[in-house]
Amino acid sequence: MPKKELAHVSALSLNAAEDYFRAVSLNSEKKEQTLQKLFKQTVRQLQDYASFEIQKKATLSILPISVEHQSQKNNAEYFTEQLTLAVRRQNIFCLIERRDLQYITREIGL
Repeated sequence: MPKKELAHVSALSLNAAEDYFRAVSLNSEKKEQTLQKLFKQTVRQLQDYASFEIQKKATLSILPISVEHQSQKNNAEYFTEQLTLAVRRQNIFCLIERRDLQYITREIGL
């Protein structure tokens, strides 16, 4: 929603195809560095483009990425870990550890 509002006051047009990030391989950069930059950008845009104000140190939990095919399981685990690292490094959110999330969901009956 904020993205649409920004498009109204910007010379740039809103393109529906821009709802994802595209990584471009650089010879001067390792794949891991590119991925870290993408996840860093994702976390920043989560805060910047949210439809409501996200307070500093808002509580956040990251659920594991699920996959349909077992062949994608390793990538899903890797991306989940990279997202978790990006959230920690940005210091925007208070991250609930996965073991604490399991305890909380049991406690509230989910």
